[in-house]
Amino acid sequence: MSKKNTVAFFTVGSAIKFNEKNILRSDGTCEYYMLLKLLLKNPTIERVVLLSKSDWGRISEGERRKFDPLNKLYDPFTEIPELSLRKKTKSAEDKVNYYVEFHRLLSAKNLNIDFGVGFISQGWGTIALDSYSITLNPPYRLAKSLDMTLYYASEAIFYLNKNPQLKWWLLATDPRYVKPSMRHRDIVNLPQSVLGQQDFDINWYCMKELKQNASVENDDFGIKEVKSKYAGIEKMTIMNKKIVDPSVEKPDKFTIVSMQLSAPSSITDLRYDILKEYILDQDVDKTARIFGKWSDFYKTDNPQFKGYIATEVLDKTFTDTRYTIVLPTKDGWVTSKYSEMLQLGVVPFLHPGYDNQFHIVPKDHPLRLKNAADFYKKMEYFDANPDKRIQFVRLLQKELISDAYTGKFMIDLINTNLKEANIDMQLEDFGEALFNGEILFNESAREPIVKTVYKSVELF
Repeated sequence: MSKKNTVAFFTVGSAIKFNEKNILRSDGTCEYYMLLKLLLKNPTIERVVLLSKSDWGRISEGERRKFDPLNKLYDPFTEIPELSLRKKTKSAEDKVNYYVEFHRLLSAKNLNIDFGVGFISQGWGTIALDSYSITLNPPYRLAKSLDMTLYYASEAIFYLNKNPQLKWWLLATDPRYVKPSMRHRDIVNLPQSVLGQQDFDINWYCMKELKQNASVENDDFGIKEVKSKYAGIEKMTIMNKKIVDPSVEKPDKFTIVSMQLSAPSSITDLRYDILKEYILDQDVDKTARIFGKWSDFYKTDNPQFKGYIATEVLDKTFTDTRYTIVLPTKDGWVTSKYSEMLQLGVVPFLHPGYDNQFHIVPKDHPLRLKNAADFYKKMEYFDANPDKRIQFVRLLQKELISDAYTGKFMIDLINTNLKEANIDMQLEDFGEALFNGEILFNESAREPIVKTVYKSVELF
């Protein structure tokens, strides 16, 4: 067995939630919760140290034991009472002291952290360390941050800065927060890489070393290159979830979730144009269902728009559905939708503009649509051959998400990156290290049928 590891875990710019009533798929808290739970299960992890605030101190002792039965979680904000004595005032001295004291008090515990994983969220601004450095341009003054950034990002960033030997990885689940050009400039210990949902190079403008008097004139800033790597982390939303077998009764042909991208008053919308081409213009019986918030302008004469629906109701709705389309995002990122649909036994056809780097399936895969006519032709074929649809979905469940609901894909991802970073440790990737999952597949019985399904679908 590998050596016991201590892992830093954090979200830069927001809090971690442990109260299950407050955990949502829509705001990232689901991913934080499930990955942390997976890490705590791992026999090769001795301790997980939180570098972010959370509601750990506000849930019951019973809830804590249920989440962390082996008592591996170390929450500085409950373990170190002195942290609650820090002043929250407007003075520059108290703001700097806020994150400096966090580092000092936590470092005194000698926890010997081996590596870290952190998420990026909305609260990480250009300046994380309020009043620590000066502005880039005259008239020079102390650089300020938003209070949200100070209270939910500065502690983790300063701790990473003061421990440059600590290697860590940034998990990016939202394209709004990671771009080819990053300007979060008061971090010097950058992630080894960004593990996200698209491949691209990042030019990260930041301090060359941590200096309070850092200035452009003294050449204290520069661009460092960081890789954003597609890592399949969109599948975290289905970790520890039960897979729905597609053979269950599915009376509804087509359902989709799609929110309006443009402003409420707008009369043009990219997603509406796609929905019109693929659904509204083709759905003569008006039986398709489109869930999500849309203005009255778009809903007029389009009864397919059904409005907002709660997540738990939505899952039941898709359990009754045979087909959906996964639409592209503005930034081209892979999203969690295809994996969530497969988990519910739905065929998630991919729009031609979705996943244009072809990470999920190859360019010519039958899951990918060529156009609207191709979409309806494939649905008609599968409705005429329901056994082929069932076997097709089972194949996709095996190939694309069978390592997701157990969490194995995340352990494998971490192990691969530890090896690439020359960190001599590996996490256990079997048995009690994983979530339990139901095995739905009979390989010997399925293989001939699977080949037939692919051959049939490729005729389109």
